[in-house]
Amino acid sequence: MKEAILLLLAGAVLGWLVIDVVQTRRAAEGMLVKETRSLSILNQRRVRVALPTSLQKSFSLSTPSLEALMAIQQAHAEVLESWLRQLVRNPSHDSAWARLLFSRLVELDWKRALDLAASVPELERYRHEAIRAWAEDDLAAAVEEWFRVDPSGDTLSQLLRDLDGEKALKLYDLLRDRGFDASEPRRFSWLIGKLYEAGPEQAVRKALDHALGKEDGEDGLEYVMERWVEDDPEAALAWVERLGKAADKKLALSRLAEAWAEEDPKACLEKMWGQLDVEQRTRLTDQLGRAMGKTVKAQQILTLIDEYVESEVVRSRFLYEAVTGLQNSDRPQALADLVTYLNAEDGMMRSAIESAARRWAEIDGEGMSEWLDTVEDPHVRKAAVRALVGDLAQRDPRRALEIYAAEAAASGNQSLDSWGARQFLESLAATGEDPQAVIAELPEAARAPFLESYVRQFADQAPGEAVAFLQVQPVSRERERALQEAIGRWAGMDPEQAAVWINDLPAGDQRAYASRNLVRNWARHDPEAAQDWYATLPAGAPREAAAWGLAEALKRRDPAASLALLRDLPHDEAHERLMNESIQVLADRDVDQARAWLDEVTLPEASRDKVQQRIDQAAAMQAFFDREDR
Repeated sequence: MKEAILLLLAGAVLGWLVIDVVQTRRAAEGMLVKETRSLSILNQRRVRVALPTSLQKSFSLSTPSLEALMAIQQAHAEVLESWLRQLVRNPSHDSAWARLLFSRLVELDWKRALDLAASVPELERYRHEAIRAWAEDDLAAAVEEWFRVDPSGDTLSQLLRDLDGEKALKLYDLLRDRGFDASEPRRFSWLIGKLYEAGPEQAVRKALDHALGKEDGEDGLEYVMERWVEDDPEAALAWVERLGKAADKKLALSRLAEAWAEEDPKACLEKMWGQLDVEQRTRLTDQLGRAMGKTVKAQQILTLIDEYVESEVVRSRFLYEAVTGLQNSDRPQALADLVTYLNAEDGMMRSAIESAARRWAEIDGEGMSEWLDTVEDPHVRKAAVRALVGDLAQRDPRRALEIYAAEAAASGNQSLDSWGARQFLESLAATGEDPQAVIAELPEAARAPFLESYVRQFADQAPGEAVAFLQVQPVSRERERALQEAIGRWAGMDPEQAAVWINDLPAGDQRAYASRNLVRNWARHDPEAAQDWYATLPAGAPREAAAWGLAEALKRRDPAASLALLRDLPHDEAHERLMNESIQVLADRDVDQARAWLDEVTLPEASRDKVQQRIDQAAAMQAFFDREDR
């Protein structure tokens, strides 16, 4: 950007100088004439000269002075080369000045500029300017040089920038002869767009020759059709209809329809729909769906779809593309036009609705909120509420919470997941609000998503308090998961206190789950204490649950102890899996002990066979390593 500004400024100032330099800069006339005369003499002698003082000072400025620009304009090519060599010796030189000097050198002598860029590494980046000037004199030679310095053709677009239609055709042939259309089809497609200047019919034929037989994608034909549609779409259609080869005609019709639909969907469908096959119609309908978010013609497009599209599958695809396209558009409020057409029971569609509504909320939250008041479909409403409160969660969490609570109280529609709830709690906690108080304010039907997020964010600060808070919340699957996680955290921080609380619980599932969770976490850092507490438990569900938790925790640390606990537990798939894991660890450490354990216990035949197989595998491995050691 900086270099472009300098070049534009240089051109403007130099033009102004030619017109009015004497009148506008009369005070500097003497100095300019003197410096210009000196430069002229130096140019005539074709000698290398040091940078004039005025230029040296200007090179430290971001904006060129009038004197500096005049000096550059008057300098001979050999003098410019001398100045460039001196300039780049300074590691901190301004590249914009180097670009300005080099561009002027290209105007005077592109061959000298090309040689200079090849010999001075700091100027290599400007070599394409000299090659582009070369292309005006000898395109074929310039192309050869271009690919010598840039075999990949990455900078080919630089060469295309100023080509007229005739030179574009010649370049097309030169590049095809090199196989560039096959090796770099995407870059080659840029050139095809330039061919339009040589005539649209010829450009289309060249584009078809390049595109056919390749996978769908950017082939250059779309660029030609875009320009032809701007000039005369009906002439383009008439010409395409006369194409003889079916494959040519199909591809050209597809690209023409895609370009025309962007410009005028009504005229495109009226003129072309009957000539398109099912595949082409589907692609065009998808494109119109994506265009919904880019145009003010939303209602017009919907009317056209109603008129032309009969397939429900194609209509569904159109609507999904339409809603998806709103996510990155400047007109997401077009969602309001689409709602009555949507099947919001579909999960993917609900996700698209939520994303579009969130975009709408970002642009116009009040407008989106007013529209939400009119929405009756519960699926659409849930997605829209999620979007609105999600957008507000960071900027105005209290307002977002009010909207969410009101919606949940009115419909029982939670509309949030734990991730969305976490945003609320984080934002509100940052303002000093108590997360427990925030959750307690919510209707009971709205609390579930917040409970697990609360535990993960705040339970470590006071796990016992978190457990007590969760106990009084409405029973739900989320509450049970949150409670067990809180107990696990408490067990890791203060297991003795957690054990006292569990011992005071009434008999039941909650006490059993808590016992299992406590002992499993406790045994990870203090297995002896965990085993001692387990030994105090009376027979019953809590003791059995704790045995499971302790066996899980000990299977790698002390597999024999884990197996001893498993011996008296009910046999099921979980029991068999844990037992096999424990016996494998034990067999790897002591095959004889594993065999002795198997002899002492009573197991179902299938389980015994699996355990025996584990032991035999471990024994074979041990025998192999013993032989290797000998």
